[in-house]
Amino acid sequence: MARQLASRFSVLVLLAAVSAAPLCAQVAESYPVHPDAVAQDGVPRGEVTAYTWNNSQVYPGTHRDYFVYVPSQYDGTEPAAVMVFQDGQKYVRKNSTWALPNVFDNLIHRGEMPATIAICINPGVVPGGDAESQDRFNRSFEYDSVSDRYARFVVDEILPAVGKDYRLTDDPNLRAIGGSSSGAIAAFGVAWHRPDQFRRVFSTVGTYVGLRGGHNYPTMIRKTEPKPLKIFLQDGSNDLNIYAGDWWNANRTMLSALQWAGYDVQSVWGEGGHNGKHGSAIFPDAMKWLWADWQMPITTDTTSHPELKDITIAGEGWRSVSIDEAPESIRQNMDRRGDEIRVGDFRYQADPQNGTLTQFVDGGSGASVRPCPSRPAGLAVTPDRRFLLVTDAGGRYVWSYRIDPDGKLVDGQPYSFLHQAVDATDPVAAGAAMTREGRLVVATELGVQIFDQPGRVHAILNRPVAEGRMRDCAFGGEDMQTLFVVCGNDVFARDLQLVGHDDSSQPVKPPKPRL
Repeated sequence: MARQLASRFSVLVLLAAVSAAPLCAQVAESYPVHPDAVAQDGVPRGEVTAYTWNNSQVYPGTHRDYFVYVPSQYDGTEPAAVMVFQDGQKYVRKNSTWALPNVFDNLIHRGEMPATIAICINPGVVPGGDAESQDRFNRSFEYDSVSDRYARFVVDEILPAVGKDYRLTDDPNLRAIGGSSSGAIAAFGVAWHRPDQFRRVFSTVGTYVGLRGGHNYPTMIRKTEPKPLKIFLQDGSNDLNIYAGDWWNANRTMLSALQWAGYDVQSVWGEGGHNGKHGSAIFPDAMKWLWADWQMPITTDTTSHPELKDITIAGEGWRSVSIDEAPESIRQNMDRRGDEIRVGDFRYQADPQNGTLTQFVDGGSGASVRPCPSRPAGLAVTPDRRFLLVTDAGGRYVWSYRIDPDGKLVDGQPYSFLHQAVDATDPVAAGAAMTREGRLVVATELGVQIFDQPGRVHAILNRPVAEGRMRDCAFGGEDMQTLFVVCGNDVFARDLQLVGHDDSSQPVKPPKPRL
């Protein structure tokens, strides 16, 4: 099957090259009509129904149409697989080159994909109010933003609306999402932020560029613990090259990152431009690849990941634990924000609500530390007890201070660069922990970020659950190789290869890092 798909993909790419003009010139693209894009005799036909959605809480005031394709095989006795498309109308309109109803009819009939309900959603529009006013078009805001906002719209609003009329699977392995251009980055973003909901991605001429931060995805793919996703990418060398970036290079950078991180990814490149001609021509075969072996769950493996192979343990993920199992520092911090740490005769206190970092000497009054983060939150001390690290609940740096012999914090710098959601409205870096070799570990809204000594994030462990604020982290267990985190009001634990080092441990000089 894989060899046959690769052969057809190669033929279509060759056809694209034959019909293409020189690079960066206008391309006259011509592709054969795929047999599976045509209605075939003896194949039962599904139906497409149009709906409107005007009650969004995620995108207030937006109006939009969406279209639901239901295969003839669906009878309601079993939940259907689901595939969501952005810019939805173009996939189902009459004489569309995408011909989604024909493609799905033929593939479902032959058993090359499960009985799948397609939900094809148009972007939202906020009406201006009258003929003299221009509407507000939400497409870029919804699609190009790098956050979980659009995922919440799909998961919390559209799926429940469609679910009132049809039985939809809640198995993420049987949920796919796709789109073209900005619709493609939107599709990837939904699966990236919510792999608990969607695990198959179809992307053509994807806009992974600097419109609203999409150029950050390749970096995050490399650093973040792999998610259980299967991804199809298409682009052409005559795609856009404008103020926001180079689409062709951006898509190849996405592929490189996905391959480096060990994802199940297929790519098909041509010489076409920023349109759906090539993507729609290979659409049937892309669906065959995306849904191949759909009965088997999509899994991940970090044992060969260049950064995670020495951090994680195969088969060991997050597990829910009781508060009584957590280290004392977490138990003390459950009812308050901020942090406190003791180094010898000195004590340091972070208060994010009041924006203060205070140092105390036993028997003496406290003194404010300046300069300091805007909202000091979590504290960790290096294994040699020479530097104090302070997270900032309102910024993207972890500050570093040298601890003088008299306990004063000096030479403060915004030192370690913290990754944040690109459009985060309330960025949060919370509790911090330290390993014996000098790695800083910080609980953030993106997950658990792991730094080297020079302040660079090498890896990000996925959050234990999608919902809830990541509030704290600490090492514990008999061997100090269990990392505990607080997410929302719940405590989770994960066994790692890292060895923790806290302020009660004996001082030890960490090894010199690579610079």
